[in-house]
Amino acid sequence: MNSESFIFEQIEFELGENKIEINKKYPQVRGLVQITGIPNVYETNKDIVTLSSLALDKIAQRKKFTCLITVTQSHNYFLPGLSSLIIDKLNLSNKIYCIDINQGCSGFAHALYISHKLLDDFENIVILCADKYRSKLSNSDRSTNAVFSDCSSATLIKKVKKGLRINRKNFIFDGNKWGYLYQKINKDLNDGCLHMSGAELWTYTRSSILPMIEDMAKTFKYDNLYLHQASKVVFDGISSKIKSYIKNIPSNYEIYGNTVSSSIPLLLKNRLEEINTSKSLIAGFGVGLNAMLLELTVET
Repeated sequence: MNSESFIFEQIEFELGENKIEINKKYPQVRGLVQITGIPNVYETNKDIVTLSSLALDKIAQRKKFTCLITVTQSHNYFLPGLSSLIIDKLNLSNKIYCIDINQGCSGFAHALYISHKLLDDFENIVILCADKYRSKLSNSDRSTNAVFSDCSSATLIKKVKKGLRINRKNFIFDGNKWGYLYQKINKDLNDGCLHMSGAELWTYTRSSILPMIEDMAKTFKYDNLYLHQASKVVFDGISSKIKSYIKNIPSNYEIYGNTVSSSIPLLLKNRLEEINTSKSLIAGFGVGLNAMLLELTVET
């Protein structure tokens, strides 16, 4: 276990500027919002570097950080990674250590795990998550259009003498299920748009990921469970099995939609004292297919 501890010092975000009301977009589909739990989604006309910079700049103006971990699957370029473009955009120091992670809905959890390992060398680490999945969607694909929102978030992790530690982890990378959620680079299939097999994804989540969460919750007892905010059907399907073990399982998909890698940071933003002072389980899962579960405990 890493000897260093940390707190979530600050979380900022930037939501897509264009609000889309699902009932107006799909008036002919009854009950769609009742199924997803998402009345509105948000879309941006900005490129991913600009969207990312708006979130990060709210932290960069006031805080000094020496490590930047970016998480995105919405690149402007195949290369370089987002971190290089952010360093240039905001004219940041060339002594910031940067890591770029190509992950979706589980990306924040992976980045947090890496951040904890880097605390020996860096006192202030920013996790920058940014995705604009709406630019990947086919207009005819109702299932994806009704859930995904464009968003960026910046989370400042600060090393402290006594704070949080990642005490346990559990993860799965089930590569043979990648075809449930993918986007091809070329347009020879699905016009290069995002393909999501929603029913198969939920079946896999219920059969493989839910038991992982349930086992940790039952065995180790947590105050809070912070889930990736996929949709109402996923949130309810997981929380209904876990609520007898963990009472506090907050949600915000009904406010922001599914913001991919930013969904957990948005969930934590107004709960910093809650997570910094209690025992919690973070659960990210998605593209790959993969999941990362992190147990956060408070050093006493």
